[in-house]
Amino acid sequence: MNNLTDIIAIKKLQKRNEKSLKYLMDKYTPYVATIVNNVIRSSMSTQDVEEVVADVFISLWNNAQNVEPKNLKSYLGTVARNKAINKLRESRITIDIEDNDIPDDSFIKHIEQKELSYILNEALEKLSKADREVFIRYYWYFQTVKEISQDMNISVTSVTSKLSRGRKKLKTILTEKGFLYENN
Repeated sequence: MNNLTDIIAIKKLQKRNEKSLKYLMDKYTPYVATIVNNVIRSSMSTQDVEEVVADVFISLWNNAQNVEPKNLKSYLGTVARNKAINKLRESRITIDIEDNDIPDDSFIKHIEQKELSYILNEALEKLSKADREVFIRYYWYFQTVKEISQDMNISVTSVTSKLSRGRKKLKTILTEKGFLYENN
């Protein structure tokens, strides 16, 4: 949970106070770097990871007016995840263009992706709070079962059980909504 110091720092950051940015970077760089590393893993160099982490804080600086102080940590986590995924995509795009592998039907895929995203969010809301948190940590923030177990102070078995229950529930909901499950 954010403390009073974070709230003050965000308010000062919104007034373009560089010391506030330094404070937030010192405090949250390990958190942001963990998320970036969880997404990128060994796909990229340490310099690429550092670049993505820096981009997260540049985004915080540029968008400080839109950041709710109470949502700072989730904002940083989401931006870190998205920037890391984008960095991975950029590296793939370079390869794809060189191979002349340009995707077809991108608009239709985009619409299908939006619909699937909406249904997944709806389905996640049907999970218990604890199951949903485990699911999001594992699939959204790419934490390992062991990391989730330690962070949430629950057993590894409990984490795997929550993931299994969540997948079964999501499979049922997705099948009901017309997204057929195929086991390839």
